[in-house]
Amino acid sequence: MLLTINSGNVPGVDLRQEDFAYLVSTAQAISARQQFAFTNMHAVLDLADFFDDLANLDRVSWDLILETPHIQGGYCKFWQNRNDPLRYVRRMEARQAEFLAYDSVNLADITQIVVMTEAAKTKAERGLAASGWEVPVSIVRDWYY
Repeated sequence: MLLTINSGNVPGVDLRQEDFAYLVSTAQAISARQQFAFTNMHAVLDLADFFDDLANLDRVSWDLILETPHIQGGYCKFWQNRNDPLRYVRRMEARQAEFLAYDSVNLADITQIVVMTEAAKTKAERGLAASGWEVPVSIVRDWYY
């Protein structure tokens, strides 16, 4: 979705990727407080399986998500599908596995905020200071296109 927005393909939305921040948490923190669901690949696909038990996290293709070469954060740099080797035929779809929290996420479960630029970090830190909420803000350029 970020690529679609950044490419200007969402009518009425004039934002670009540097306008977005990632709120980072863990499946364990969210599952302790509320209902959730996750998929093993892009949720729109008929092949996607949905789960509501963290015992099924092994159904996510972590080997494709975490293999080398890494970008910052330890995730694999490559997304594109390939026919050879066969394990990459649905790499992009597998890497689009989703974790969804029902209704909202408790601020206490957010471990950090990730932004694209120094200007976005400054803006986020100013907003946090005004709110009294303390959470680290990091620049991770690799998480953006």
